[in-house]
Order: sequence, then structure tokens, then C-alpha cells
Amino acid sequence: MDNRQKSLFLKLEILWWLITAVIILGVLYPIYTKVAGNYPFYFSNILFIVVFITFTRLIFLLKFSFLADWEKIKIALITITPILLFFLVNELNYFQTFLDEKGVENFLAQMSIPEQETMRKYITAEMLLFGVGSLIAAVVLPIRLLMSIWRARNRGTV
Repeated sequence: MDNRQKSLFLKLEILWWLITAVIILGVLYPIYTKVAGNYPFYFSNILFIVVFITFTRLIFLLKFSFLADWEKIKIALITITPILLFFLVNELNYFQTFLDEKGVENFLAQMSIPEQETMRKYITAEMLLFGVGSLIAAVVLPIRLLMSIWRARNRGTV
């Protein structure tokens, strides 16, 4: 890989991280403006979004990433992903348990009933979308990376 190609991959990577940051801000902005500091799931929500977007991008666009030629990093990701998967399942379970036991009224009490219902639907939908999406991507990515390693060794492709 020449310097020009490395520079393009670096620019593409930075662009993807900027897109991810914009999506995080766009998704969490309505929650932050209505709930502010009372929302206990900022960290897990951001983690779900980052894992979902990054892993999905790597699944489909691996050959256009910096990771394409780094076999040791791929092996490290394959090794770390089950731990991350366990953590993601735990965070999603915590969110579901919180909804079942305490409900969103716990941190939406300052809002009117119709606003609470709208915000509850939004929070539940976006958390489940990114949570389940990140779980699926975390299961598929190691398989994709394993295929990439096999292809690199046997065919010379990504």
C-alpha cells in the first residue's frame, strides 16, 4: 500500500468517525434536551451506536479500511469481540430490566403525560435498534474477519 492510498484510507476513517459522531449527536439530542442529566443510559447508548456503525462498516467495507492488511489486529478483534458481545448483552438486559421494573417515568417525571409517552417510545425504539443491531454486528464481524484472514492467506485478497 502506497502513501497516497494510506492517506485516502485515513481520510475515509476520519470521515466515518465524524459521521458516527453526528449520528450520536442527532440521536441523543432529543433525549438530552428533554431529560438532560437524569438519563442513566448515555454511555450504553453511545456504545451501541458506535459498535453498530463501526462494526457494520467493517463488515461491508473492510477492504476500504485501515484494517484490511493488518492480520494481527483482526485476530485481536476476533478475540475481544466475545467479551464486548457479553458486555453489550448485559447493557441491553439492564435497559430492559430498568424499563420493566422502574419505567421511563423515573427520569421523565417533569414532562406531561403525552410527552412522556412520545419520549418513551423514542428512547425504547432507538435503544433497541442500536442495541440489537450492535449485537448482530458483533456476532457477524468475527466471521467476516476470519474470512478475510483466510482470503488473504489463500487468495491474496481481503
